[in-house]
Amino acid sequence: DTDFSSVPRLPFMFWLLGDRADHAATVHDYLYRTAQHSRAVADAVFREAAAAEGVGPISRWALWSGVRVGGWTSYDQRHPDNKEPQ
Repeated sequence: DTDFSSVPRLPFMFWLLGDRADHAATVHDYLYRTAQHSRAVADAVFREAAAAEGVGPISRWALWSGVRVGGWTSYDQRHPDNKEPQ
């Protein structure tokens, strides 16, 4: 179960970042769903996997920033007892 890269469907944002890291996003979604590692580790793995997939550094940073800023809602919703320290 994956939603691939959850880039907002705003035309400009999707044009810049959409469909750039679908393989990395699949791994990231798995790590979020299983909570075998912290959210920070899952996000770092996403960034490394995006690099391995050939995503350039600026796009990679933007995608990683998006999961760092907005990913907590998905992660905490599934694993309320496994929240990162604030």
